[in-house]
Amino acid sequence: MKALFTLIVLFAVSNSLLVHAQSEDDLIRQAVNKYIEGSTNGKPALLKEVFHPDLNLYYIRNNQFSVWSGTDYIADTKEGEPTGETGKIISIDYSGDAAVAKAEIIPSKGTSSYTDYFLLLKTNGAWSIIHKMFTRTSENRNDSELKSIEQSLTDYIEGTANGQPDRLRRAFHKDFRLYFVRDNEINSWSGEGYINNFKEGETHNRIGEIISIDYENNAAIAEVEIRMPDRKRIYTDYFLILKIQDDWKIVHKSFSFRTY
Repeated sequence: MKALFTLIVLFAVSNSLLVHAQSEDDLIRQAVNKYIEGSTNGKPALLKEVFHPDLNLYYIRNNQFSVWSGTDYIADTKEGEPTGETGKIISIDYSGDAAVAKAEIIPSKGTSSYTDYFLLLKTNGAWSIIHKMFTRTSENRNDSELKSIEQSLTDYIEGTANGQPDRLRRAFHKDFRLYFVRDNEINSWSGEGYINNFKEGETHNRIGEIISIDYENNAAIAEVEIRMPDRKRIYTDYFLILKIQDDWKIVHKSFSFRTY
Protein backbone atom coordinates (compact mmCIF):
# COMPACT_ATOMS: atom_id res chain seq x y z
CA MET A 1 0.00 0.00 0.00
CA LYS A 2 2.87 2.36 0.90
CA ALA A 3 4.58 1.60 -2.40
CA LEU A 4 1.36 2.36 -4.29
CA PHE A 5 0.97 5.67 -2.44
CA THR A 6 4.58 6.59 -3.32
CA LEU A 7 3.96 5.83 -6.98
CA ILE A 8 0.82 7.98 -6.98
CA VAL A 9 2.68 10.90 -5.40
CA LEU A 10 5.57 10.59 -7.86
CA PHE A 11 3.12 10.46 -10.77
CA ALA A 12 1.32 13.55 -9.48
CA VAL A 13 4.57 15.48 -9.09
CA SER A 14 5.81 14.42 -12.54
CA ASN A 15 2.49 15.33 -14.11
CA SER A 16 2.53 18.72 -12.39
CA LEU A 17 6.03 19.47 -13.72
CA LEU A 18 4.99 18.43 -17.21
CA VAL A 19 1.92 20.67 -17.14
CA HIS A 20 4.08 23.58 -15.91
CA ALA A 21 6.61 23.02 -18.69
CA GLN A 22 3.86 22.83 -21.27
CA SER A 23 2.23 26.00 -19.97
CA GLU A 24 5.52 27.94 -20.17
CA ASP A 25 6.04 26.68 -23.71
CA ASP A 26 2.48 27.71 -24.57
CA LEU A 27 2.96 31.18 -23.07
CA ILE A 28 6.12 31.76 -25.10
CA ARG A 29 4.35 30.55 -28.22
CA GLN A 30 1.48 32.93 -27.52
CA ALA A 31 3.92 35.84 -27.33
CA VAL A 32 5.66 34.94 -30.61
CA ASN A 33 2.33 34.25 -32.32
CA LYS A 34 1.12 37.72 -31.31
CA TYR A 35 4.12 39.13 -33.13
CA ILE A 36 3.44 36.96 -36.21
CA GLU A 37 -0.27 37.81 -36.22
CA GLY A 38 0.34 41.50 -35.60
CA SER A 39 3.04 41.92 -38.24
CA THR A 40 1.47 39.86 -41.03
CA ASN A 41 -2.19 40.81 -40.56
CA GLY A 42 -1.94 44.51 -39.78
CA LYS A 43 -2.57 44.48 -36.04
CA PRO A 44 -0.16 46.98 -34.40
CA ALA A 45 -1.98 46.68 -31.05
CA LEU A 46 -0.73 43.09 -30.76
CA LEU A 47 2.83 44.27 -31.37
CA LYS A 48 2.53 46.93 -28.67
CA GLU A 49 1.21 44.28 -26.31
CA VAL A 50 4.11 41.85 -26.77
CA PHE A 51 7.08 44.16 -27.51
CA HIS A 52 9.19 45.56 -24.70
CA PRO A 53 9.16 49.40 -24.95
CA ASP A 54 12.88 49.49 -25.79
CA LEU A 55 12.72 46.74 -28.42
CA ASN A 56 14.93 47.09 -31.48
CA LEU A 57 15.17 44.97 -34.60
CA TYR A 58 18.73 44.15 -35.70
CA TYR A 59 19.88 43.09 -39.17
CA ILE A 60 22.73 43.31 -41.65
CA ARG A 61 22.40 45.52 -44.71
CA ASN A 62 25.27 45.89 -47.17
CA ASN A 63 27.50 44.12 -44.66
CA GLN A 64 26.73 46.83 -42.08
CA PHE A 65 25.09 46.57 -38.67
CA SER A 66 21.62 48.12 -38.87
CA VAL A 67 18.98 48.95 -36.26
CA TRP A 68 15.24 49.53 -36.65
CA SER A 69 13.41 50.77 -33.57
CA GLY A 70 10.39 48.81 -32.42
CA THR A 71 8.40 52.05 -32.26
CA ASP A 72 9.05 52.74 -35.95
CA TYR A 73 8.33 49.12 -36.83
CA ILE A 74 4.95 49.30 -35.12
CA ALA A 75 4.20 52.63 -36.84
CA ASP A 76 4.93 51.00 -40.22
CA THR A 77 2.41 48.25 -39.46
CA LYS A 78 -0.85 49.59 -40.88
CA GLU A 79 -4.07 48.69 -39.12
CA GLY A 80 -6.13 46.20 -41.12
CA GLU A 81 -3.59 45.89 -43.96
CA PRO A 82 -2.28 42.29 -44.18
CA THR A 83 1.11 41.83 -45.82
CA GLY A 84 0.21 38.52 -47.46
CA GLU A 85 2.96 36.80 -45.50
CA THR A 86 2.54 33.79 -43.25
CA GLY A 87 4.63 32.81 -40.26
CA LYS A 88 5.43 29.78 -38.17
CA ILE A 89 7.42 29.10 -35.02
CA ILE A 90 10.46 26.88 -35.64
CA SER A 91 11.87 26.47 -32.13
CA ILE A 92 11.70 27.68 -28.53
CA ASP A 93 14.16 27.28 -25.68
CA TYR A 94 13.74 28.66 -22.18
CA SER A 95 15.23 28.49 -18.71
CA GLY A 96 13.63 30.21 -15.75
CA ASP A 97 12.43 33.62 -16.85
CA ALA A 98 14.58 33.89 -20.03
CA ALA A 99 13.93 32.44 -23.48
CA VAL A 100 14.90 32.50 -27.13
CA ALA A 101 12.73 31.64 -30.10
CA LYS A 102 13.05 31.21 -33.86
CA ALA A 103 10.32 31.88 -36.41
CA GLU A 104 10.08 31.80 -40.19
CA ILE A 105 8.18 34.47 -42.14
CA ILE A 106 7.15 33.30 -45.60
CA PRO A 107 6.32 35.88 -48.33
CA SER A 108 3.24 35.50 -50.52
CA LYS A 109 5.39 35.37 -53.66
CA GLY A 110 8.36 33.24 -54.57
CA THR A 111 11.07 35.21 -52.78
CA SER A 112 13.05 33.56 -50.01
CA SER A 113 11.67 33.56 -46.50
CA TYR A 114 12.96 35.44 -43.47
CA THR A 115 14.23 33.97 -40.22
CA ASP A 116 13.44 35.90 -37.04
CA TYR A 117 15.31 35.33 -33.77
CA PHE A 118 13.94 36.65 -30.46
CA LEU A 119 15.11 37.29 -26.90
CA LEU A 120 12.24 37.06 -24.40
CA LEU A 121 11.88 37.64 -20.67
CA LYS A 122 9.01 36.81 -18.32
CA THR A 123 7.49 39.20 -15.77
CA ASN A 124 4.11 39.09 -14.03
CA GLY A 125 3.34 35.77 -15.67
CA ALA A 126 3.71 37.08 -19.24
CA TRP A 127 6.54 36.86 -21.78
CA SER A 128 7.77 39.98 -23.59
CA ILE A 129 9.94 40.15 -26.69
CA ILE A 130 13.01 42.19 -25.67
CA HIS A 131 14.80 42.32 -29.03
CA LYS A 132 14.56 40.70 -32.45
CA MET A 133 17.03 39.92 -35.25
CA PHE A 134 16.12 38.95 -38.78
CA THR A 135 17.84 37.67 -41.91
CA ARG A 136 17.09 35.87 -45.14
CA THR A 137 16.68 32.15 -44.57
CA SER A 138 19.50 30.09 -46.03
CA GLU A 139 19.70 26.35 -46.62
CA ASN A 140 23.50 26.41 -46.65
CA ARG A 141 25.48 25.43 -43.56
CA ASN A 142 29.17 26.13 -43.26
CA ASP A 143 31.39 24.57 -40.59
CA SER A 144 33.67 27.61 -40.70
CA GLU A 145 30.76 29.87 -39.72
CA LEU A 146 29.95 27.64 -36.77
CA LYS A 147 33.57 27.72 -35.68
CA SER A 148 33.58 31.52 -35.86
CA ILE A 149 30.44 31.72 -33.72
CA GLU A 150 31.96 29.25 -31.28
CA GLN A 151 35.10 31.41 -31.08
CA SER A 152 33.09 34.49 -30.08
CA LEU A 153 31.30 32.48 -27.40
CA THR A 154 34.63 31.02 -26.23
CA ASP A 155 36.07 34.53 -25.95
CA TYR A 156 33.13 35.37 -23.67
CA ILE A 157 33.46 32.18 -21.58
CA GLU A 158 37.24 32.33 -21.18
CA GLY A 159 37.42 36.10 -20.98
CA THR A 160 35.11 36.18 -17.95
CA ALA A 161 36.77 33.18 -16.29
CA ASN A 162 40.38 34.26 -16.81
CA GLY A 163 40.15 38.03 -16.41
CA GLN A 164 40.64 38.99 -20.06
CA PRO A 165 38.53 42.10 -20.75
CA ASP A 166 40.03 42.53 -24.22
CA ARG A 167 38.56 39.19 -25.27
CA LEU A 168 35.14 40.38 -24.09
CA ARG A 169 35.47 43.57 -26.13
CA ARG A 170 36.42 41.42 -29.12
CA ALA A 171 33.37 39.20 -28.66
CA PHE A 172 30.81 41.93 -27.89
CA HIS A 173 29.32 44.52 -30.22
CA LYS A 174 29.95 48.05 -28.91
CA ASP A 175 26.23 48.46 -28.08
CA PHE A 176 26.04 45.12 -26.26
CA ARG A 177 23.67 44.94 -23.28
CA LEU A 178 22.66 42.22 -20.79
CA TYR A 179 19.00 41.69 -19.88
CA PHE A 180 17.59 39.92 -16.84
CA VAL A 181 14.63 39.83 -14.46
CA ARG A 182 15.01 41.02 -10.87
CA ASP A 183 12.13 41.49 -8.44
CA ASN A 184 9.75 40.69 -11.30
CA GLU A 185 11.04 43.61 -13.38
CA ILE A 186 13.14 43.66 -16.54
CA ASN A 187 16.58 45.17 -16.00
CA SER A 188 19.49 45.85 -18.34
CA TRP A 189 23.20 46.35 -17.88
CA SER A 190 25.58 48.05 -20.31
CA GLY A 191 28.27 45.92 -21.87
CA GLU A 192 31.04 48.28 -20.80
CA GLY A 193 29.76 48.26 -17.22
CA TYR A 194 29.79 44.47 -17.32
CA ILE A 195 33.30 44.30 -18.79
CA ASN A 196 34.62 46.65 -16.10
CA ASN A 197 33.87 43.93 -13.51
CA PHE A 198 36.65 41.79 -14.99
CA LYS A 199 40.18 42.92 -14.19
CA GLU A 200 43.13 41.79 -16.28
CA GLY A 201 44.54 38.50 -14.94
CA GLU A 202 41.99 38.23 -12.11
CA THR A 203 40.47 34.76 -12.44
CA HIS A 204 36.94 33.72 -11.49
CA ASN A 205 35.58 30.27 -10.73
CA ARG A 206 33.27 30.16 -13.75
CA ILE A 207 32.95 26.94 -15.79
CA GLY A 208 31.32 27.56 -19.16
CA GLU A 209 29.93 25.25 -21.81
CA ILE A 210 28.30 25.99 -25.17
CA ILE A 211 24.99 24.15 -25.21
CA SER A 212 23.62 25.06 -28.64
CA ILE A 213 24.01 27.33 -31.66
CA ASP A 214 21.43 28.01 -34.36
CA TYR A 215 22.27 30.27 -37.29
CA GLU A 216 20.85 31.37 -40.62
CA ASN A 217 22.87 33.40 -43.07
CA ASN A 218 24.35 36.26 -40.95
CA ALA A 219 22.32 35.91 -37.73
CA ALA A 220 22.50 33.42 -34.85
CA ILE A 221 21.23 32.57 -31.40
CA ALA A 222 23.17 30.53 -28.86
CA GLU A 223 22.86 29.07 -25.37
CA VAL A 224 25.72 28.84 -22.89
CA GLU A 225 25.68 27.34 -19.40
CA ILE A 226 27.91 28.87 -16.72
CA ARG A 227 28.53 27.01 -13.47
CA MET A 228 29.64 29.06 -10.47
CA PRO A 229 30.54 26.58 -7.70
CA ASP A 230 31.43 29.33 -5.21
CA ARG A 231 27.91 30.75 -5.45
CA LYS A 232 26.17 27.39 -5.97
CA ARG A 233 24.53 28.74 -9.11
CA ILE A 234 24.10 27.56 -12.68
CA TYR A 235 23.45 30.37 -15.16
CA THR A 236 21.79 29.98 -18.54
CA ASP A 237 22.90 32.64 -21.02
CA TYR A 238 21.08 33.31 -24.28
CA PHE A 239 22.71 35.38 -27.05
CA LEU A 240 21.75 37.28 -30.17
CA ILE A 241 24.73 37.26 -32.54
CA LEU A 242 25.27 38.96 -35.92
CA LYS A 243 27.99 38.61 -38.54
CA ILE A 244 29.32 42.14 -39.04
CA GLN A 245 31.99 42.64 -41.69
CA ASP A 246 33.06 38.98 -41.46
CA ASP A 247 33.17 38.91 -37.64
CA TRP A 248 30.48 37.35 -35.47
CA LYS A 249 29.63 39.78 -32.64
CA ILE A 250 27.44 39.15 -29.60
CA VAL A 251 24.83 41.90 -29.82
CA HIS A 252 22.80 41.17 -26.68
CA LYS A 253 22.55 38.59 -23.92
CA SER A 254 19.84 37.57 -21.48
CA PHE A 255 20.30 35.28 -18.53
CA SER A 256 18.65 33.46 -15.65
CA PHE A 257 20.02 31.18 -12.96
CA ARG A 258 19.11 28.32 -10.66
CA THR A 259 20.75 27.35 -7.39
CA TYR A 260 22.06 23.90 -6.43
